[in-house]
Amino acid sequence: MGVRRIWATAILLVVGASGVIDSHEGQSPDAADQLIKALRERKMQHLAARDPAEKGRYVAATMIGDSQLLLVSARYSQPALFDERLYRGDHQGAYTELNAASVRDGKLFVQDLGEPGLRPTRPAEGAFDIVYRSGGKGTSFDGNWKAQGLSKKEYQDVFELVDAQYAHALEALLSAVERADSPLAAKP
Repeated sequence: MGVRRIWATAILLVVGASGVIDSHEGQSPDAADQLIKALRERKMQHLAARDPAEKGRYVAATMIGDSQLLLVSARYSQPALFDERLYRGDHQGAYTELNAASVRDGKLFVQDLGEPGLRPTRPAEGAFDIVYRSGGKGTSFDGNWKAQGLSKKEYQDVFELVDAQYAHALEALLSAVERADSPLAAKP
């Protein structure tokens, strides 16, 4: 069984048990909040890392303002070049490169614009989250699934899937921060 199939099966098993659309939080809010705090503490705006679950897949994020995240998770056709950016600590360049020149199939781009983490509906006031998958049409998590041509179940299924993927990508970045903070970490 391939890594993608195992990953997709695990995500479906995890998210299949919850009815997230009627709740306020999914899987990603805690991880997003932790990443934002870690970036602030280190006075960083950008962070990139390998995705430990899939060879050739990377994840990169940039923090906008004090609490908004833009995150991309995708495969990169020339991993050695991307690994070189990571080795040099060029997180901003890594984010830009992954966002612009990654493999389109399987790409996830998250605009986490409201409270940290994805929410299935728009808060009473403020921004809502938008997610693009495989470079295609975006899904706005504003609670208005009909305007997007989706049924309530389709909207909920999309939310649960991308929230799990987003949480996984955030965890990969948090692991990279922990490794960098380790006294045994190699400094380039």
